[in-house]
Amino acid sequence: MESTLYSESFKMLKRWAFFLNSFFKRFLCAIIVLFVSQHVYAVDLITSSNLTINSNVTYGSGNLTGSPIITVASGVTVIFNSNLELNGTSQFIIQSGGKVIIKSGGLKLNSDAIFQSAGSLAIRGGGIETNLNAKLTLSGINKDTIIGNANFNSNTIFQIDSGVDLYINGNVALNSTTSIIANGNINIAGNYISYSSTILDGSGSLNTTGTIITYGTSTVFGSDADCTTGPCNGRTLCGRTATATASNTAVCSSTSLILKGTISSGSSPSYQWQSSASVNGTYSNIGTGSTLTVSPTAAMYYRVLVTVSSCVSISNSVFVGINTNSVAPTSISGTSPICAGQSSVLTSTGGSLGAGASAVWYEGTTCGGFTENWLTAPTAANVYQTTVNSADGILNVTATGGDPMLHMYGLGSFNPAVYKYINIKYKVNSGNGGVSEIFFTTAGRPNATAGYSVTGTLINDGTWNVLTIESEERRVGKEC
Repeated sequence: MESTLYSESFKMLKRWAFFLNSFFKRFLCAIIVLFVSQHVYAVDLITSSNLTINSNVTYGSGNLTGSPIITVASGVTVIFNSNLELNGTSQFIIQSGGKVIIKSGGLKLNSDAIFQSAGSLAIRGGGIETNLNAKLTLSGINKDTIIGNANFNSNTIFQIDSGVDLYINGNVALNSTTSIIANGNINIAGNYISYSSTILDGSGSLNTTGTIITYGTSTVFGSDADCTTGPCNGRTLCGRTATATASNTAVCSSTSLILKGTISSGSSPSYQWQSSASVNGTYSNIGTGSTLTVSPTAAMYYRVLVTVSSCVSISNSVFVGINTNSVAPTSISGTSPICAGQSSVLTSTGGSLGAGASAVWYEGTTCGGFTENWLTAPTAANVYQTTVNSADGILNVTATGGDPMLHMYGLGSFNPAVYKYINIKYKVNSGNGGVSEIFFTTAGRPNATAGYSVTGTLINDGTWNVLTIESEERRVGKEC
């Protein structure tokens, strides 16, 4: 009996051992399968062929050779776990709304490689290095980040367009004949150093937590001065700021305007004016002095270099556009004849409106209307709480009180029985324009007289408007 019980117990133990052995094998196999299924292997992007990336993807690293064009489509995020390197004449383009993230190893541009980003670039480690005529452009309204040192070498051209904020967490070095065109903002958590004949220029800004040092003939915004204690501002390396302004920023061809340069501090400054057809183009010397009169025949950018104690400060660039002249219509059409009290829609054909011009309709053929353009300052009397000047046909009036007056006689004459409307083109730059009041005179009433005027309310929106005033015949009479 005992032998039988022992035998049955032994058989039962063998069954349990077989079951546990099978269970652990299967369990171990499941763990291995689960581990393998959770491990993702990222392939490398190594190509010499064109490629458009239309969906999110992660690569191990990237290496372009030859002349491929790689495009990251809008809305797509491309991640490189390691570095991205461009060689030959390869191009890497990020469209607006696209994004590239380089987790480590950084970005390297060799030969004549081109990297253009209208989207977002985030280099989270390894920094950036450019060599041998490489071109790097950041555009759009973006915030781009580079973590690691940035070294720009061998005739590199790096352009940061307006609207871009570039953050570099590391030191920046420019070598050889490298150029940085900074129309956006560059913020460096580190030092900036430039050698040889490198240039950083443009309409943007450069700010560092560390120093800004320029060696050789290198310049930052036109200055070869140093800032040896951070934080530093590339616009004020001389400890002062140069500013350029223009008396008018849009004129007719060959019309004169006055450029004015100022410097925030320093004694005995000297001024050198320069002009260029483009904001980032080559600037040429055109004159000296704190003010300079110019008569451009084409759109132009102007800036001034101000030197104080051998330190050069370069100003902002001022754009002056050229207005196009209006061309009169060739004909007018409408229903004719019409009966008294009926209306007719008049349509002008041909011609064109010049810059800032508006179409004004007139009626009648006798007792002539008039148009007044102030090409020179008008003769004014009884000026009260007002300053006046004129340029390029525009009368500039500045009120310094609550009830300004400006008397200008002999501007023109017309018969209000024929010409019923007065059109005044105006712009209220600041403050409240209030109401414009125009007085009428006759041979028997040569001065402004209460009750003989028309008024119109001005719009205070800082843009050009046309005020149309209907003359009141009962008040002003019918004298021509």
